[in-house]
Amino acid sequence: MRRGLHTPKLLQLSGVSPAALLQRLGIPLVADSAGVGQHLLEHRCILMHVRIREGSMNQEYQGWRLAKNLLRYLGAHSGPMTFAAHELCGLVKTRPELARPDAELGIGLYLVAVKNDKVVIDSAPGMTWVGYVTQPDSEGSVQITSRDPQAALDIDVNYLHTAHDQRHAADLIRTMRRMLSQPALKPYVVEEVAPGPAYQSDAELVEAYLKFGNTAYHVAGTCRMGSDAASVVDPQLRVRGVQGLRVIDTSVMPTLISGNTNGPAMAMAMRAAELIRGPQTSA
Repeated sequence: MRRGLHTPKLLQLSGVSPAALLQRLGIPLVADSAGVGQHLLEHRCILMHVRIREGSMNQEYQGWRLAKNLLRYLGAHSGPMTFAAHELCGLVKTRPELARPDAELGIGLYLVAVKNDKVVIDSAPGMTWVGYVTQPDSEGSVQITSRDPQAALDIDVNYLHTAHDQRHAADLIRTMRRMLSQPALKPYVVEEVAPGPAYQSDAELVEAYLKFGNTAYHVAGTCRMGSDAASVVDPQLRVRGVQGLRVIDTSVMPTLISGNTNGPAMAMAMRAAELIRGPQTSA
């Protein structure tokens, strides 16, 4: 996520930016690039908290069990501290008529909450479901607010702005609830703590998605790559209007991928290294 926000910040501070922004802030123009900081795309997660009767790992991260498991991890590299954040991940269709999955789910056998800006483990058994719409089309923006590099950015993520995103968000929550009601899981479920049964209509579910959601740290598009003149970088990742400068991070992705951005970012970096080195001849 940092690169998706800080790469356009660096370009804008360096004079590669929409000209009007630089003129307003008194920064010399190097290249008038209207797309820098625009076209911001991001996965927003919805967190569903569910109390369950058994099978939760909550107790393993509290009190004497936490100390025991820390020692177990340090001494034998085993136990709950070696578990992934999500023990189960999958891509799902929120409606059967869709041609391909439109959401990703991650399920962890713990229930956490944020209290006083701190993450705490719930004392009762529970699990957390995290889901996001994989191909949102709401676009936001990011831009500098001052010549001072330490100044806060003006970030407008613009979550769920389009009817497409609102429908898929509501459908995703309903899909998670439908999965929890299946015979294999229903006997373990006590209640949905959040968003909770008060949210039912499309409008209420969109509200819940915003209220109980968070960023997925998958920001892309703010330095869009393309073959058109309006793109910030060309297909070789070279910044248009500047010599000898490339951008190599998720900010150049013209669209979000249908999943996590970490692996694709590493693959992109490997390809960029090949482009920078150029054709290699064998001895």
